Amino acid sequence: MKLDTTNLERLLMSLPLKRRMRVINNSLKSVAAKTRKQVRAIVAGEFATRPTAPKPRKGGKRQWSRKSAPRKDVARGVLSLIYNRTRIGFKVYVSNTKPEGMHRNRQGKEKPVLFFNNRGTKLRKTSGNAKRRSANRGRVPGKGFMSKAGRVVDSQTSKELVRTLMTQTEKIVAKYGAKLS
Repeated sequence: MKLDTTNLERLLMSLPLKRRMRVINNSLKSVAAKTRKQVRAIVAGEFATRPTAPKPRKGGKRQWSRKSAPRKDVARGVLSLIYNRTRIGFKVYVSNTKPEGMHRNRQGKEKPVLFFNNRGTKLRKTSGNAKRRSANRGRVPGKGFMSKAGRVVDSQTSKELVRTLMTQTEKIVAKYGAKLS
């Protein structure tokens, strides 16, 4: 993929440092938000669940709906972070500690379900002793949906970033002017 950025470089260098940093930061925020939104849509589709079944009539069976509902509550655990010190890029990641990445289970405890499902967990066992064996509690197999989403979104992100940088730079140049040499 070859992008022509000669005009962009010339315009960016003509701006003062403060305005240049503002252009880069605004562009990164915009593209990070769009990328996060796309990844959230992919993750919500991965966690589609069946809605709860209605109560059966007397002597009847529960009828499940064939449609699956995307899980937006789980997908909100996908966050984006702009690298503040360098302002060179951003990352979209699954949180395992922030409240947005937690899901409340039936016992009321908050668990990082999205983080567990992305990477998977190791085999869990209870602690045994001399009289009884430890019980196997299973493991969560990793789905790897972040790598799938990365492959889908990656090709669009760099083009979107260059396009956003161009529009932001042109807006700032039109508003404040620039010293073109």
